[in-house]
Amino acid sequence: MSRPNAAQLAARVRREWGVGETQPVDILSILWSWECISVIRTPFGGSSRASGLFVRKNDSVLIVLNSSRTLGHQFFTAAHELYHVRFSEGMTGRVCTAMQFSEKQPDEMDADRFATHLLLPRAGIDAMRAKHATDAEPSWPTILRLEQYFRVSHEAMLWRLLDVGYFRNRKQMEEYKRGVIRQARTLGYDARIYRPDGAHEVLSSVPEKISVALREGLISQGWADELIDAMGVDHLDAGCADDDQLD
Repeated sequence: MSRPNAAQLAARVRREWGVGETQPVDILSILWSWECISVIRTPFGGSSRASGLFVRKNDSVLIVLNSSRTLGHQFFTAAHELYHVRFSEGMTGRVCTAMQFSEKQPDEMDADRFATHLLLPRAGIDAMRAKHATDAEPSWPTILRLEQYFRVSHEAMLWRLLDVGYFRNRKQMEEYKRGVIRQARTLGYDARIYRPDGAHEVLSSVPEKISVALREGLISQGWADELIDAMGVDHLDAGCADDDQLD
């Protein structure tokens, strides 16, 4: 039996998640809450253009995303890394540059294709175009509405629209490569997805496990603080009440 292709694998994963063919995917939330994968967003040092990496040890998986890349690029990278976690047999880790859409290692191309179909299913694009596209020819309003709905980078959307035949050819696609932030502002859209955010964010069960160990006296406060510092999250204090209050 032949191995499913990237589109089939992406459709299968969306079904596992209970996500319909036309719905956007909140990839970071699903990775953490459903797949139980720890995710860290943090700026990579120096002038690194790497998109992210994943590391697997036994049943634990960590995905690290370079928040020096645009937010949309980070979402695509998260889906790219998920492909490696789920389908790259025997791979225990890799640093990746995602969304190149060019000839490179076959498994990297497969990861890009998987991410494209996972985040931008054909049925969803067709449904949105049928509902909202008012122009016969490609237009900024249609392109921006699609990428804002699916929460992907401008580059990822352009390549996907070329793939589904929205653009006649690559030359027509490239007419829309520049000026996305200006166009988004003009049409009243939030432009944050098109910019790097440089955030440090941790989505992981590790701080919770450290907190439990601290409360049960299995580790000292100093050791807990060292572990938390290494992850870049707030310190734990077993003796303090939660600062958050609900009205």
